Amino acid sequence: PKHAPRIAYLLGQFSQELKDWDEAIASYEIIVRDFSAHALAADAQYKLGQCYEDEGRLDEALESYVTMAATYPDNPLIANVMIRINDHFYQKEEFAVAAQVASKFLDRFANHQWAPKMAFRVGQCYYKDEQFAEGGQAFDAFVKRFPDDELAAQSLFWAGESFRMANNVPEAFRRY
Repeated sequence: PKHAPRIAYLLGQFSQELKDWDEAIASYEIIVRDFSAHALAADAQYKLGQCYEDEGRLDEALESYVTMAATYPDNPLIANVMIRINDHFYQKEEFAVAAQVASKFLDRFANHQWAPKMAFRVGQCYYKDEQFAEGGQAFDAFVKRFPDDELAAQSLFWAGESFRMANNVPEAFRRY
């Protein structure tokens, strides 16, 4: 019994590699349900979300990721969870929610390797949600925060486009 969580985790990993999603999900669920205090529980919760995502069950994947963030808020995988949650809402074209998630990611993980891409995503979300003034401000914030990033030039362009769409031609002209 003391090895049951480890065995379930290994079975989940093997099943996940073989793309046997139902078996992997069942194995990971054993850990999160019966051994939630075990060292592997947070990782099992994350992998559970991955399996749902890979199987195309995006709402269940989102639920699993949100559960992980709520249950294990200090886990190092939270950054990855937030990226996946953001991507989920972005793909569903729920841009306001995706912008909020990306902004919270930046507040919490300012030095993460994906911080520049998430900062750019904030601007994209506002632009696609037709909140053009906010989009322009988000793209400007990107350039100030990450002036040497490969997306800086694009961010300036999209700041200009955002301000143009917000009928603020002088600000758009400054960005162009």
